[in-house]
Amino acid sequence: MTTPAPFTNPVTAPITNPATTPTAVPGTSPVTNPATYPYPPQGGGVGVPTTPVFPAPATTVPIGATPIFPAPATTVPTGAAPTTMTGAGTWCVPKTGVMEAALQAGMDYACGMGGADCSALQPMGSCYNPNTMQAHASYAFNSYFQRNTSPTSCDFGGAGMLVDTNPSSGACMYQTSSG
Repeated sequence: MTTPAPFTNPVTAPITNPATTPTAVPGTSPVTNPATYPYPPQGGGVGVPTTPVFPAPATTVPIGATPIFPAPATTVPTGAAPTTMTGAGTWCVPKTGVMEAALQAGMDYACGMGGADCSALQPMGSCYNPNTMQAHASYAFNSYFQRNTSPTSCDFGGAGMLVDTNPSSGACMYQTSSG
């Protein structure tokens, strides 16, 4: 008489969770979860760190080298009425068409580690309206730039640009280093 081999359950193959391991599509970057927070913060920011940590704006000019910059563009962020004051200062605003994630990262840096005064962007603040990412990033980028007036301080990973037209509008007055 022959005894059959014992049946084992489960099979000895390893089990992974999820059942199928995701694979990267060639030519794409892996998806990561950066420390970003919803914009604008919901619920008064409860449970969200008040000082997110982000790297400094990227620069492409080696230390000690003299940067060469093209003449600043004279565009104004969408929704802002320009106040022409040519020659009276330089302001830092986001480029049009920049992804909101890049604007958020720049704002988080400027208003966090960068030390910019972004209190005017709070509800009831003089620059809260228009309540758009582009308008808020414009104020935050400029506030940081006016504290650190090197042209590279307006880079924000390629999202910022210098302009010579004051983007202030209504009660929202942008800082300037010239007064």
